[in-house]
Amino acid sequence: VIKELETDNCALSFWIIDAEKSNLNRVLAALAANRPNLGDIDFGLIRLDLVQEREFNIDENLGDTADVEANAWHRDISQLSAQKLVDLAILLLENMEQDDRRRTRSQVLDLMVTSIKANHIDISKMITKSEDLDTRLST
Repeated sequence: VIKELETDNCALSFWIIDAEKSNLNRVLAALAANRPNLGDIDFGLIRLDLVQEREFNIDENLGDTADVEANAWHRDISQLSAQKLVDLAILLLENMEQDDRRRTRSQVLDLMVTSIKANHIDISKMITKSEDLDTRLST
């Protein structure tokens, strides 16, 4: 999962999703918990081996979400020059999976409730504030 094509110190954040996508919704819930407002999440999926074949520098850096275990799935593509960023954008456009690229606000709410109830997300570390979330958790 690549959050966005915005770099920080010439690095781009992304998340390792297993081949069966069994951790995708958990990562999306963790990312949603780091946003101020509950809303849709758009994302892109690409096979890691395609990125590795292009010899991008991949660094293991813990994520910074309210889901400690999910944070271990975080990586950065580092040392991105302007040309490398263009190369990455082309790679994404040509190879990104097309069938699964969005979770609606309602779906994100369900994912967050599931992760919180499974004790994956530490509520005290969440940034998201939502009356809908509070209501769903109190029932």
